[in-house]
Amino acid sequence: SILIQCGIDVNVKVNDGSNALHYVCRYNSSSNLITAMEFLIGSRIDAKEKNNDGSNALHYLCRYNSSPNLTDAIKLLTENQIDVNAKDNEGSNAGHYLIQYYKSSNLTNAIQILIDKGIDK
Repeated sequence: SILIQCGIDVNVKVNDGSNALHYVCRYNSSSNLITAMEFLIGSRIDAKEKNNDGSNALHYLCRYNSSPNLTDAIKLLTENQIDVNAKDNEGSNAGHYLIQYYKSSNLTNAIQILIDKGIDK
């Protein structure tokens, strides 16, 4: 938060086109995942931004994150206009990755959130 208070742009992208929300969704599986995401969204990060491989933050969350808060994180992104039907350059949407990689007992709940938000089946 100190960096943002000093004027750092939260929408800056790295070489692969990812922004800070992509990185939080990919690498932060800790208990503060939701807090970090809320902070970035509250700081006006573009939650809908896609990187060079066509992935948005929801793709990264569903593919790489194993947080016990994953369902809450999915809800947070979907409540902030992320496109649940966005396809990456390989033609996959977040639901494809969720089913392939998420091995938690609440997988059904996570899938239901995406269905409720209109994901293509």
